[in-house]
Amino acid sequence: MAFLQRMRSAVRPFATNARCITGPRDTVQKAVFISQSNDVYTNLALEEWLNQNMDCSNLHVMLYYKNDPCVVLGKNGNPWLDVNTSGVALARRQTEGGIQYHDQGVMNLTFFGQDVPQTYNLSLLSRAMFRKYGVSVEHNGENLSFYDKQVSESGSIVEVEHARNSYQTCSLFVDVDKKNSSYSLGKDKILSRRNIMNLSEIAPLATTDGLLSAIGWEFMRTPVGTLQDGGEAFARKQRGFQMINPTDDWFPGLKEIRDRLVQWDWRFGSTPKFSIFRTFQVPSPLLTNPSESNELRVKLDVEHGRLADISLVVPPGLLTSGYTGEAQIITDIRGQQFSAETLKKIEHFLGLEKCHNEREKFVTECVKKAMVI
Repeated sequence: MAFLQRMRSAVRPFATNARCITGPRDTVQKAVFISQSNDVYTNLALEEWLNQNMDCSNLHVMLYYKNDPCVVLGKNGNPWLDVNTSGVALARRQTEGGIQYHDQGVMNLTFFGQDVPQTYNLSLLSRAMFRKYGVSVEHNGENLSFYDKQVSESGSIVEVEHARNSYQTCSLFVDVDKKNSSYSLGKDKILSRRNIMNLSEIAPLATTDGLLSAIGWEFMRTPVGTLQDGGEAFARKQRGFQMINPTDDWFPGLKEIRDRLVQWDWRFGSTPKFSIFRTFQVPSPLLTNPSESNELRVKLDVEHGRLADISLVVPPGLLTSGYTGEAQIITDIRGQQFSAETLKKIEHFLGLEKCHNEREKFVTECVKKAMVI
């Protein structure tokens, strides 16, 4: 990529708690950092590390990275309700925002700075696309759109406590695999609701490399706090495009952050409390007395990704053990991860490990359907 050769400056590993010298806004420089990792957990850890260790009083940074196929949840996302988690890496970021599918066709841009409104960065993206490809996209709220089609997904601002630093995230859909995206986000029909479009559908010549060059130059040729075009002369005064290696050698403590982001307690255990209530109609042939209630009801309460409570209402005669009516089963399963292993514990409590007849099979399937959401 020739544009990297023209402006790339030498990049050395960061020292822990590296600080920039505070100066007036007209002396703030800009730089584009390009992550050499495609691992979602590493790149999210890098965002967090930079936000914790950089003082952007004198330097604003645009971080660029691409991830291998994965699903990224917002801080309050629910993996069980919104994502088909099988077969794809699942990560949770620090920012709010929607659930996103990432692959090599998605450009992830993170803007680090001070007191910069999100509309400023979106305006830079819009202007860069028009300058490079003649495509006019507008920012509607927190995202960019082409008519009624959404071409980006943004996250909210994250601020460092007791400091003015913040960062804003934005993912651009350049050539995302819509089929895989639709499958991964299919539980809540997120893809159809967002009505996304790839930028390559609007501008066939658009590529991630081409857009990185255009957006990076637009970022560096525009002074902080204004949308006036400083031109090439202003851009060449900035710190340029810099390839960075997200490792502990460059960013001491990065691995520790990544290890935390990979843990189940962060990816799943951070899910806000939710409940599942399912009602199943029992077929008449399975009822001992068809005149009685024919509903089997299952209610699950999940907190911190773990089962807090389960309540069952089973019509008479469905279980050989004679179990009937409403009961709360909490002794053995309270605090267990909301998973298939917990389902086995519930089956053991009900004596359903070996179903002896169609009635017991029906109860087992209902409990499974309630948990496999």
